[in-house]
Amino acid sequence: MRARLLVLLTVIGTSARAEVADKVPSVAEYVTWAVGFIVVALVLTRWKWWLGFAVAALAFSWACFVAFGVLLDPFVGPAIAAEAGQTSVLAAWLSLGAGVVAPLLVGLWVRRRRLSAAARP
Repeated sequence: MRARLLVLLTVIGTSARAEVADKVPSVAEYVTWAVGFIVVALVLTRWKWWLGFAVAALAFSWACFVAFGVLLDPFVGPAIAAEAGQTSVLAAWLSLGAGVVAPLLVGLWVRRRRLSAAARP
């Protein structure tokens, strides 16, 4: 009987500990999405320079969904910080920012290159 109680107490403690991390996306998933948006922006701006802005708008909606749905949630956000650490939360915010800002910069970079190439004789 005592052995069963000990096993039960051990199982209860482990299930409560992994309560948040298995239900939210990992930092690697956030980074993968951000890199995906950047690659799509690089590919699409080869045709039209303004498609980088369209990708940035899509990335912004994704970032808002993640930020307001997960990171800024009053219950989930602090639980993620407590379980995974502040470094994990910071990396998630940085990948969200990179996923939005990089497609904008790609669009501006391609536009500038095309304008300077058109101005050359």
